[in-house]
Amino acid sequence: MLRAILMRAGQALLGLFALTLLLFTMVRLTGDPAYFLTGPGASIETLERVRARLGLDHSLPVQYFTYIRNLLTGDLGDSFRFGIPVSDLVLQRLPATLTMAIAASGHHVSRPSNSGCARTASTRPTRKAAAAVINASLLSIEPTNAKRRE
Repeated sequence: MLRAILMRAGQALLGLFALTLLLFTMVRLTGDPAYFLTGPGASIETLERVRARLGLDHSLPVQYFTYIRNLLTGDLGDSFRFGIPVSDLVLQRLPATLTMAIAASGHHVSRPSNSGCARTASTRPTRKAAAAVINASLLSIEPTNAKRRE
C-alpha cells in the first residue's frame, strides 16, 4: 500500500514538473516579455531595466528555478495588466470559480443517474414510477441546439 502511494506521489511530482516546464517554455517561446511590456518604441536602456526587474537577465535554468521557488512559496508575481499581486486576483475570483465548478460537477453527476434511471424505467415501461422517472429525466436534459430568445 505504501509503495503504491509513493508511486502515485512520484507520478504526480513528475507530472507537475512536466507541466511547469511546459508552461515556462511556452511563455518564453512567445517572445521577450520585456518587449511586450514596454512596446515596440522602447529604448534599449528601458528594455534592459525591465529585464533586470523581472529577472530576465539571468539564464533560463536560473529563471525556471526562480519560477518554481516562487510557485512553491505562493508568490505568483504581480499582474502586468492590473498592477496587483496575482494571488489577490485569484482570491477575488475564487468564489465565482467555485460556484461554476460546483454547478458543472452537479450537472455531470446528474447525467449518469438520469441515464441509469431511464434505462431502468425503459425495462419496465408499464409502471407509473417508470413514467415519472422518464419524465423527470427528460426535464433535466438541456436543449443544446435550441435558439435563444433575446
